[in-house]
Amino acid sequence: ALFGPQGYGARLGWLAAPSMVAQALAPWLYGLAIARSTSTALGLSAALSVAALAALLALSAAPEPTTRPDRPA
Repeated sequence: ALFGPQGYGARLGWLAAPSMVAQALAPWLYGLAIARSTSTALGLSAALSVAALAALLALSAAPEPTTRPDRPA
């Protein structure tokens, strides 16, 4: 609605590209971490798990909006 249908697919592609690259590289990088040291890989997994838990807790602690943005109060 904001930008129109021209170039919509290309815009979505550019927005999705960084996450797709990260998803493609993650197994390879984790394999390198395991090859280097299993304790490094375990530490990496633990750190990422704690970061994900913190993000989820931050989302659940966010206050509920009192009014809907599409309807005036």
